[in-house]
Amino acid sequence: MARYEGKHSSTPARVPKHAPKSDRPAPKPPKPQAAKAGPSHVRTPAPAPERARPTPAPLRAEKTGPSHVKAPASAPRPGKERAAAPAPRPEKVRPVQAAARTEAAKRKRRRKKLWRACLALYALVLLIGSGYGLWRFWRYVGDEQAQKDRTEAAQNAKAAHEKALFQAPQLAFEDWENALTTDYWTDLWYEQSPNDLDTRDAVYDYMRERFAPDAVQAYKAPEFTQESPVYVLQNGGGEALARVTLTGRELDWAVSDVELLFQGEHSAAVTVPSTCKVLCNGQELGEEYRQEAETLMGYHALDGVLENPVAWVRYAVDGLLLKPEMTAQVPEGFDLLPIGDEQYLLADKSDTAAYAERAVEFVKKDVYYFMCGGQNPGGNLGGALAYLRGGTQAYAELQNTHESVRWTTHHNDIDVSKTTAGAVLRWADNCFSIDVSYDADCTLRGQHQDYADATMRLYFLREGDGYYLSNFQNL
Repeated sequence: MARYEGKHSSTPARVPKHAPKSDRPAPKPPKPQAAKAGPSHVRTPAPAPERARPTPAPLRAEKTGPSHVKAPASAPRPGKERAAAPAPRPEKVRPVQAAARTEAAKRKRRRKKLWRACLALYALVLLIGSGYGLWRFWRYVGDEQAQKDRTEAAQNAKAAHEKALFQAPQLAFEDWENALTTDYWTDLWYEQSPNDLDTRDAVYDYMRERFAPDAVQAYKAPEFTQESPVYVLQNGGGEALARVTLTGRELDWAVSDVELLFQGEHSAAVTVPSTCKVLCNGQELGEEYRQEAETLMGYHALDGVLENPVAWVRYAVDGLLLKPEMTAQVPEGFDLLPIGDEQYLLADKSDTAAYAERAVEFVKKDVYYFMCGGQNPGGNLGGALAYLRGGTQAYAELQNTHESVRWTTHHNDIDVSKTTAGAVLRWADNCFSIDVSYDADCTLRGQHQDYADATMRLYFLREGDGYYLSNFQNL
C-alpha cells in the first residue's frame, strides 16, 4: 500500500511505483539556465517556464498500430454531417501541482522584474559611461586643441620676436634716415672737416645737392653683422658718401657713429709780405696756416744796404669743400701786386710820381743809346748817365757798355714813345722799385722792326728826404 502524507506537508506524497500516470504528481519545471558567455550589452532572453503538463486520461484500449499515428478521418458522407467532437474533460489538478504552478509563476515574475531591473541598471550604467566617455573625449579634444593653439601661438610669438630682432637695426636706421636734414650734414661736415674755412651757405647748398633723398641709396656694408650693423650711403654713381654704424641689443638700436667718406679737394696758397693779413672766404687765417717764405726780391745787389727789409710769409689751406677765395689786408698806403703764381708784392701808393717820370726818361735814354749803336755813342751814353749817380751799380754797369755799343748796328726811325711806368714796389724802409715797360720800334735798311718789348725794374734808395736811382734790372 502506498503511504500518503498530510495535506499541508512540504514533502510530496510518494506514489506507488506502478501507480497509473494520472496518479503521479506533475514534474517540476526546469530551472532557468545561466546565460551564455558573451558581451555584457547583449540581451539574453530568459527561458520561458515550461507549461505544466496535463494529467493524462486513464488508459483506453488502443487500436492496433503506433500510438502516435492517428487514423485518417473519413470524409463525411453526402447529406450527413460529422458529429462534433466531445468536449475535453476538465483537467484535474491536485493541490501539490497547483502550489508548484503558483510558485513557478511567482518565480517567473521575480525573474522578469529582476531582468528588467538589471536591464534598466545596465542601460543607466551604459548611458552614464557613454556620457562620461563623450565628456572625456570632448575634453581631451578641447585640451589638445588648446595645447595646439598655445603651441602655435608660442611659435608665432617666437617667430615674430625673431623677426623683430632681425628687423630692429633696419627699422632704427630707417627712422634715423627719415629724420635727416641738410643742416645735419652741414653740421657734420664742420665737425669732421680739418678746417672751418668753407662758408656755411656754400656748404649747405653743396650738401643739399649731394644728399638729395632721390639721389642717395643705403646698402649694407661688407662688414655688416646682426650684432654690429653698418650701412653705407651711396649716390647714383656708386660713390660712397657716408658710413653709418649702429649699436644696441635686441630691440633697442640707435645710430652711434656717422662718418663722411669724402673730403674737400680744393686748396689754395698765397705768399705776401708779412705785414699783410690773409683771409680765406672772409675768415682771417691764423698761425696754423702760416709758413715762413724766402725773399721774393730775387736781386741780391742791395744785400746789406736795405733797412728793415720786407719779409714774406706763405699761407696755405687745403681740404676745402669748395674753391676758396683768398684776399689780403695790406697796410695803409699800399696795394698788393701779383708778381707770379700765388705771389704778391707791396705796391707803394705814396707820392712817387716824380720818381716814376724820372724812371721813364732814363729808360728811354737807355734804349735809344743801345739802338743807335755806333752813331754818336758817347753823346747818347752821356744822356743816359745824367739820370744816375756816380759810384752806383747802375752807373758802373751802363758806363761799361760803351765799347760794345759803339760797334753795334745803327737803327733808324727809332721810336721809344711807348714807355710807361708800372707799380711802385716797396722792398724795405729805404728802398722801393719802379717797373718800366717799353715797346721800341725802328727801321733797319728800310724795313720796319719791333726792336724790343720788355720791362726794366729800377731800384731807388733813400738818401735824406729823397730817393736816387741806384740799380736796375732787366726782367
